[in-house]
Amino acid sequence: MLMFRFKKAAALVAALPLATCSSVAVDAVGSDALRATDARTYAWVDGTLPGELAGRSIEDPAVLSSFRDAFDAELAERGYERVEAARADLAASLEVRVVDSIRRNDPYFAVHPVERVEHGRVTLALREPQGGEVLWSAAGEQTLRVTERGMGHTDVVVTPVDEEREWEFERFASAVVGRVPPR
Repeated sequence: MLMFRFKKAAALVAALPLATCSSVAVDAVGSDALRATDARTYAWVDGTLPGELAGRSIEDPAVLSSFRDAFDAELAERGYERVEAARADLAASLEVRVVDSIRRNDPYFAVHPVERVEHGRVTLALREPQGGEVLWSAAGEQTLRVTERGMGHTDVVVTPVDEEREWEFERFASAVVGRVPPR
C-alpha cells in the first residue's frame, strides 16, 4: 500500500513541470476574405490595429524584432514571402500586449490560493496595402509569468514574485500563423 501511494505521488510530481507550461490559445477571423485574394507577399507596417485592445503595449524593439523574425519564418512555411512595402500584396501589423489577471486556486489544495498572472497577447493582422481593410487577423494568448502570490485562507497576504517574463516567440508564431490560409 505504501509503494502504491509513493508511485502515485511520484507520478504527480513528474507531471508538475507539464502543468506549468501553457499552450497558446488562438482566435482568428477572416480566412475567407484572405483566401479570396491571390496575395502571396507581405511587408511589415507600423500602425495600430482596429478596436479596443486590453493591457499594456510592449514597445521593446528586441521583443518586437524577435516576434517579427518568428512570424517571418512561419509565414514563409505557409507560402508567403516578405518583400518591400511598395511590392507587397498585404500589409502585416503586429501588436504585442501584456494583460494582468487574477487566478484563484483551490485554497484546500494550493499553497497560493490567489495569484496575479501576466498573459502575453500577440495579434497579427493582414490587410490590404496602404491602410486598407483587414482581410485576416488572429490573436494568440499565453500565460507569461506569476507576478504576485497570496497565502492564507481568510486573510490573504500577497507577496511579489521575481520571475522573468518568458516570451515563447516561435510557439506564438506557430500557433497564430497556423490559422493563416496556406498559399
